[in-house]
Amino acid sequence: MLARYPLVIAGLALLAACAVTPSARNGADTENLDPEALLANGDAALERNELPEAALSYRRAAEASDDEMVAEQATRAAFDHSQMQEAALAAERWLVLNPTSEQARRFAGVAALELHRLDAAEQHFAQLVVSAYISPAAGFLSLLPAVGAALIWLPVAIYFLAIGAVLQGVVLIAYGVLVIGLVDNILRPILVGKDTKLPDYVVLISTLGGMATFGINGFVIGPVIAAMFMAAWAIFSVSRSAKT
Repeated sequence: MLARYPLVIAGLALLAACAVTPSARNGADTENLDPEALLANGDAALERNELPEAALSYRRAAEASDDEMVAEQATRAAFDHSQMQEAALAAERWLVLNPTSEQARRFAGVAALELHRLDAAEQHFAQLVVSAYISPAAGFLSLLPAVGAALIWLPVAIYFLAIGAVLQGVVLIAYGVLVIGLVDNILRPILVGKDTKLPDYVVLISTLGGMATFGINGFVIGPVIAAMFMAAWAIFSVSRSAKT
């Protein structure tokens, strides 16, 4: 009886195979989610010069692991072998694990630029500019008289306005004027002191020289030494004038 319907039997067998295959495939995928095994597969693929397969394995290892070093390895491996799609995904995973990593954001921005994702690249580079450039540089340049930290944040704000990021530009200008400027005018008298009557250029030179000599403590030690020198010089000048 069954011999009369070979096509029906073949069709039923095919349907049964299709019903079993997804579960088996899912089981295999679950087994392959071990980060160590995926890293080993990536190393083996790299030795065979199968670069897309290696980048894919490394990226899957990064997604299966909570270790930032694995995500960094996956990003660098994909980037070094020009697998920009995998590099972008691995860098995004790196940023999930460490949102403050400047290296991860740098890789993500370059990979997005290579993939012609200009909006994503602009976002990453803008974040780099704000976090890695404004804060430390403005802290030192705020010692300059008159212009101070505006030398840093104003060009960035103009750049934002020029590329059409009006909101970011306006917010940065408001932050620079209302926060950076006012805090500078409030903190400088507290840290350096109004009674020292030191010129701004002396404050700048003594602060930079103090930090170069004494480290971070030189931020206070440098202006103190300068103030003591100015006071001693004033006393010496007064005593010499009294003798003459």
